[in-house]
Amino acid sequence: ALTASELRLRTVISSAPVVLFMLDAQGVFQLVEGHGLASLGLQPGELVGQSIFTLYADTPQVLVNARRALAGENVMSITHLRDNWFDTRYSPLYDAQGAVTGTIGVATNITAQKLAEQSRLESLRVQRDTLVREVHHRIKNNLQGVTGLLRQQSLTHPELRPILEQAIAQVHSVAIVHGLHSDRPRADIMLCDMLQAISRSLNEISRDFVPLHLDLAVVKSIQVAKDEAVPMAL
Repeated sequence: ALTASELRLRTVISSAPVVLFMLDAQGVFQLVEGHGLASLGLQPGELVGQSIFTLYADTPQVLVNARRALAGENVMSITHLRDNWFDTRYSPLYDAQGAVTGTIGVATNITAQKLAEQSRLESLRVQRDTLVREVHHRIKNNLQGVTGLLRQQSLTHPELRPILEQAIAQVHSVAIVHGLHSDRPRADIMLCDMLQAISRSLNEISRDFVPLHLDLAVVKSIQVAKDEAVPMAL
């Protein structure tokens, strides 16, 4: 009966995408089984006799989890190992006197679920960014329409031209900011792009055309905070 029970247990462990392991009080592997080992390029029992603190010295999360479990704490953690994600549970083992003698752990490979979730979140981000750019594009177009109306009024009422020209310049500057937002994949605005766009804008809307040349020399790109873009453009 014991042999049959052990066989059934090994069959389950070898078929499921899990890794079953046991550590002694020093963190040395006493048992390492499971089909999930294949995704790590390991064979059942391959790590037995080796210390988890040596094998995973470059993976701080694994070391922290092992130390917590060996200190008597039940630990649940999502761990990234060799392009795989594992949902790992650690449970301390005790002797008759209640002292921790090691820990047993079960790690389930959740890479497929993790990648699917990342893909879903990326799709949502793309949809959001597309919507934001479309909103900025429409605002820019509406502001350009307002600029055209103000220009028409300045021609109809020459006495208001100085005031209307100032309003045109301000509305045009705001339109530039929304235009830059609509052109960027993540709606980011870089300072040099803004300065160049404003330079081109001034050449376009100036009634007394005086060519404006902008010469920029920067070491690295400077991003403008979203809530500062319009005040800077104005």
